[in-house]
Amino acid sequence: MIWQYIDGTVVHLGGKVEGDSLFARLARDTFERAGTEDGPLHCSVGEDVPLDTHNPHHVDVWLSDTARCLGVLAIATPDVPHADEPAVDTAGRPILL
Repeated sequence: MIWQYIDGTVVHLGGKVEGDSLFARLARDTFERAGTEDGPLHCSVGEDVPLDTHNPHHVDVWLSDTARCLGVLAIATPDVPHADEPAVDTAGRPILL
């Protein structure tokens, strides 16, 4: 899964971030800290959980919220399932998270 933005930022599921923009640098820093003791949190219904860069819902929500705050437009985003739906690839096979 890949997210692409008008400022040249490209984000891959798993946390790889390409680009030199402020948005790309912020995403790279955030995703590098994901899963660490003082890492970022993902706001889930009723609780905060550690941000998981392998979870398409976590990545999509973080990118969408942050891009909106920075005024960065998305030019290509994957079809991300809702948090309670299993993630599948383009052939309909489950993506193991």
